[in-house]
Amino acid sequence: MKHETRSMKRTVDVKLSLLRGSRGCSYLLAVASLLSFSTAFVVRKPSTEIRLSETRPLADDADASLAAMARILRCNGKPNKNLHLLTCRLSKRSSEEGGDGDGSWTDGGRISVTVEEEIPSVSDAATVREAWLEHHWKRGGGLPIYVSLKDDDDHNALRRVVMPIMMEEEATIKRDENFPSSAIEYTVTKPGWAFQSDLVDGSHVGSVSFIPAENGPGCKMIWKVEFDAVRFRGLYQAVTKFTIGTAARTVAESLSEPRLLTVKSNLNVPDPIDARREWLEFFWARGGGLPLPPPISRGEILEEGGGSARRSIVRVPPLLVDTVLSTTNTEDSAQALYQIENPGWTTFPFLIHTHLGRIRFDRSSTLTGGEDGEGERDDAGVDITWEIEVRPFRLVAPLVEMLLEMTASTIVRNLVVHFAEPGATVEIRPPRGNANLAGGIDRFGSVPKDIWLGGVLDAHLKDDRSTVQQTLSMVQPWSWGRTGSGDEEDNVTFGWSDTSMVL
Repeated sequence: MKHETRSMKRTVDVKLSLLRGSRGCSYLLAVASLLSFSTAFVVRKPSTEIRLSETRPLADDADASLAAMARILRCNGKPNKNLHLLTCRLSKRSSEEGGDGDGSWTDGGRISVTVEEEIPSVSDAATVREAWLEHHWKRGGGLPIYVSLKDDDDHNALRRVVMPIMMEEEATIKRDENFPSSAIEYTVTKPGWAFQSDLVDGSHVGSVSFIPAENGPGCKMIWKVEFDAVRFRGLYQAVTKFTIGTAARTVAESLSEPRLLTVKSNLNVPDPIDARREWLEFFWARGGGLPLPPPISRGEILEEGGGSARRSIVRVPPLLVDTVLSTTNTEDSAQALYQIENPGWTTFPFLIHTHLGRIRFDRSSTLTGGEDGEGERDDAGVDITWEIEVRPFRLVAPLVEMLLEMTASTIVRNLVVHFAEPGATVEIRPPRGNANLAGGIDRFGSVPKDIWLGGVLDAHLKDDRSTVQQTLSMVQPWSWGRTGSGDEEDNVTFGWSDTSMVL
């Protein structure tokens, strides 16, 4: 009966730091002798870090040798002042003819990940590089993390802290536009509390290259990451591949063709500038009647507003920061351009990579009398056109678009009522106005008609559907309030297109 033998290999990875003094070199020689290293090494200077790494069959008493090495390094229990052990790992790996074996998932080793992402819409490598810096380095690459940037005197070096794991990274930026394919190089300087016991200090190397397509439009992003782990090599390999892949797709999505929501209606106000002023006060400063706390205003007061609108607002929830970029006027038009400053996970559930909004108020007029376009013009209020250009996270794009539709159309409907019926209220009554259902009380107060709740109550009072249909609509909150069907009572319309906003 034959017994099949299976060779057992162990990976020895020792990283030492020799401090000043000759005794450190002798201790290093002793360590190499105990572990029978065949790998050659050179001591360049007394303070050089030395690393010995080899995968080969070891004697059965290798564990004892490792223990002996630890005793020597600590000088029989006391720390050695001349030699500091940075990393010492003896990991077991079962293999057959040099294969990885079953233990590679939990054993330590070298992690190496390369991700290639095609950017078909952009050919300029510098543009892709800036998108990587903006959407990954500064914003987290679409991952549920928070990034805190650290100031640095060197304008070619960037430092950041990744929270909550408190990992610190440093990147060297090559901004020479004559070499657009040059790589950004970065490294982990501090692994943070979550990984400090697993990652080998100083072993992390990352680079990102941006290479324009040779034929036709497009650009390729090549992202490489390597580092050593004391344990869980397979786990770190899979996690790194997922996180780098997610961040690469985030950069690509941030440069993809955007989606454009256009909401239109007509306001009962004669002057476009007055309409914009009231929009800034009603929506920007007070929230537009949404069922949320009013926004927190900050920054300078906008001269175009009515006195309370400021340059930036913070909406909680979500933690969303909006900023007015510019305002422009003509004789028959007024507009405002704004954007969300912090797109990403902090604005959940509005998961977007980029956001740009423009609200435009145009004087609306109709011709009366005359032929061939001649005649007198009668004022017909102001036409409002609200454009919102976004690049949502691809996996949740339908949900984000539905939320944007609901939010923007509700604000415009509230604005229409705000102009058409200033100061109007809606009474809170029992279901179908039946006072018997509320102990003889026929009303419970009132709410402004130009807010979301006022729209819901107003629609309920006018609802002539059956009890079954009304009951079913209770689980469809997106259908509450004004219909958006474009009839006389609600002339708000909206639609999506695959295009960029024309500025």
